[in-house]
Amino acid sequence: MSNKLFQDAKNIISKKRFLLKDQVTFSHFSGDKNPIHINKIAARRTLHGQCIVHGVHGLLWALDSLAQKKRITGSKIIVRFIKPIFLGEEVYCVWNEPRKQLLIVQNEAIFTTIDLKIGKIIHTNDIQTPIEASHNLSRERTFLECSKISNQPFKIFGDTNLANRLFPSFSDLYGIATACEIGAISQIVGMECPGLHSLFARLTVEIKRNDTKPVFGVSKSDKRFNLLKISVNGNTLVAMIESFL
Repeated sequence: MSNKLFQDAKNIISKKRFLLKDQVTFSHFSGDKNPIHINKIAARRTLHGQCIVHGVHGLLWALDSLAQKKRITGSKIIVRFIKPIFLGEEVYCVWNEPRKQLLIVQNEAIFTTIDLKIGKIIHTNDIQTPIEASHNLSRERTFLECSKISNQPFKIFGDTNLANRLFPSFSDLYGIATACEIGAISQIVGMECPGLHSLFARLTVEIKRNDTKPVFGVSKSDKRFNLLKISVNGNTLVAMIESFL
């Protein structure tokens, strides 16, 4: 990736320092209350030794920035979570127009890449996905237990009223229902499968209306790498998660 892309101010569409209070608010929105994101003491005992930003938090912030600055929507979104974002770091959202790619960067370090297929989408604020009160504890499953998860109800465990407050431009273009379902994907990884000891690696999302019952389940597992591929069918999207235990 060219350094010129990062250095050219016109490519930078937003910048942010994620703070603990931002993380706590996002956890209420998404239902993802994994301690690695919101508990500094618990996070000290993890691989990174400190709290890290929810990958989906960074994704929605970047998409919201693009919606605000360029009024662009993606009908298909392919995300790679390359490096974790730590609290207090100033990161930049960069738009690579020729490649139709968003980047979350700091200096020459790339944290997240977001490739977009530009296209019109069906906007809806009507949330059809079941909504339940969030729970506070991440499940601690074995790899075998994770690999057997199939045809589980896909639900929203967060506060849907926070969508407009946190991601107003995204909610305006994509709709509140889509914002909440993408937030709920974070809840699957951080709270359900793999749960407590999870690492989000990749996400593919197609924005499309679905009249089937919202479900998720593990479609493929590879014990050699502790890799789980999780399919999600929501009412506004179809997604594929790649996560490590």
